[in-house]
Amino acid sequence: MFFEIFIVRMLLYFVSGILLSALGTWHVRVISEKKAFWSAVSAFISTLVGIAVVVGVVSQLQNDGLYGAIVHALGIAIGSYIVVTYKSGEPSDNR
Repeated sequence: MFFEIFIVRMLLYFVSGILLSALGTWHVRVISEKKAFWSAVSAFISTLVGIAVVVGVVSQLQNDGLYGAIVHALGIAIGSYIVVTYKSGEPSDNR
C-alpha cells in the first residue's frame, strides 16, 4: 500500500513539473506579447502550482527523502524539452 501511494505521489510531482514548464512558457509568451491581464493570470497560476508542489515535497520529505524534488525537477526538464521541441504544434530540429 505504501509503495502504491509513493508511486502516485512521484507521478503527481512529475506531471506537476511538466505543467509548470508549460505554464512558465505561457507566462513568457504573454509577457512578450504585452498581454497584461493574461500575464497576471499566468503568474498567479504558476505561483500557486509552484507553492503547492514545494509544500507537498517538503511535507513528505521525511517519508520520500529527496526523491520528490528530484522527480519534480525531472518533470520540469522533460517539460521544457517538450515545449521547446514541439512549439506551435510542429516538431523542431533544435536539439
